[in-house]
Amino acid sequence: MVHNELRLKQAQSIAHYGNWELDFSCGLGIWSEEACRIYGLDPDDNIQSYQTWVSFIHPEDLEYVMKITKKEQERVSNTAFYHRIIRRDGAIWHIFSQAHFESDKEGNPIGLYSVVRDVTERKEAEEALTLSETERTKMVADLIQRNKDLEQFSYIVSHNLRAPVANILGLTNIIETIGFDLDEEKKIMGYVSIAAKSLDNVIRDINNILELKNNVNEKRQSVKFSTLLSEIKSSIDNVITEEQVQIISDFSAADEILTVKSYLYSIFLNLISNSIKYRQYKIPPVIEVTSTRSGNKIGLIFKDNGLGIDMKRKGKEVFGLYKRFHNHVEGKGMGLFMVKTQVETLGGTVTVASEINKGTTFTIEFEINK
Repeated sequence: MVHNELRLKQAQSIAHYGNWELDFSCGLGIWSEEACRIYGLDPDDNIQSYQTWVSFIHPEDLEYVMKITKKEQERVSNTAFYHRIIRRDGAIWHIFSQAHFESDKEGNPIGLYSVVRDVTERKEAEEALTLSETERTKMVADLIQRNKDLEQFSYIVSHNLRAPVANILGLTNIIETIGFDLDEEKKIMGYVSIAAKSLDNVIRDINNILELKNNVNEKRQSVKFSTLLSEIKSSIDNVITEEQVQIISDFSAADEILTVKSYLYSIFLNLISNSIKYRQYKIPPVIEVTSTRSGNKIGLIFKDNGLGIDMKRKGKEVFGLYKRFHNHVEGKGMGLFMVKTQVETLGGTVTVASEINKGTTFTIEFEINK
């Protein structure tokens, strides 16, 4: 548990995300170490009241913030907004807050869970620069993506982390309050161990995602698609042979790009592995990988004859974190999320087209300097 807590603190520190939760029944909340740092509090002062949070809000933003939170509390819905705070040391910081209101069975609000991020540097940079139209468009796109990232992070923290934590707390409470013999206690401790491992896995995923986003400055190099595909085929040769996989490639339109090789390798491997994993029953997988070039854009198309995805029902979830569409094989829904994250980190875009039992096609585009 201590190891897991350290990993979570590290992840929050890297991303400059903090979180706090408030119990309306007592008016008190627990603040994470990073949340305390953002507000200029000592990490030991992690028990704070609702009034304390309100007191940090910049006077000029107070009416706006309270209006939003009151409205969403009445609806018991979620909200997100930017505002300023005056830290304990008097410094003014810009904050992006995302709040999740919790309710009882009757729909009455009983608590608040909030994820906060320090965006001071970005806000100051915006104010200091006179942006061209192109720069402004790029910054807006970046803000939209960062907000999506925050929503993903918030979802992980509020759902995937809290479930195993609740299990651990519930099980330990049972041990402390109810008498058990040694065999029963060992059984319960086994459940605690499973929950702890689940917690550790989620925190590892968070760290991997954050590490990916923060290591984009890795040196770019010229990479040949044909060579990369050959390396991947060699690395999974046993699977290709066992599953009778046919991989057809055509890189005549473009066979080289300046990029981060490790990211591109991961993109190729994830998409090819997915096509093999979600193949149709008794039909040998056929995977086509081709390149395109149009103006200053290079494209990659990955097409298979696999199970496909119901795009009408699940189209919006394809690249979501921990989203799975076929449960007959092992997996946890990280692959396509990582593909999208890596493609966008490299400045590209990825789209998907699919039909049930007719296969799936992923199309990736990267802008290049002529």
